[in-house]
Amino acid sequence: MSVPEGIDRTRLAHAIEELGRIGETPRGGLTRLALTDEDKRGRDLMVRWMREAGLRVSVDQMGNIFGERAGSEPLPRS
Repeated sequence: MSVPEGIDRTRLAHAIEELGRIGETPRGGLTRLALTDEDKRGRDLMVRWMREAGLRVSVDQMGNIFGERAGSEPLPRS
């Protein structure tokens, strides 16, 4: 896997592993169906990580999670 420069590969791998433990199955699979406790735990973890990274977090009506970091230069809206 190609990882962009400046990304901590070890930290990224640990985060992927931590998220993957939510809903893991005995045979090594993953089940995290929408609206289950596992889904909520996974979403809560993602939101926590985004907030810890300083992002403004919002969730739309469909449940998509967005993280926004304000830029340093004012730009016109597109």
